Amino acid sequence: KNAITNCLNQTDTTYKEELDSLLTLRFQRFEKAQVVTV
Repeated sequence: KNAITNCLNQTDTTYKEELDSLLTLRFQRFEKAQVVTV
């Protein structure tokens, strides 16, 4: 229990960069695929 509490207490300092990265929506956009027949 103490480990969880300590982790949550550090979300705004120690783990801020990691959490910001995980919580950021990053969408990848693809153009319409071309179908190539062989």
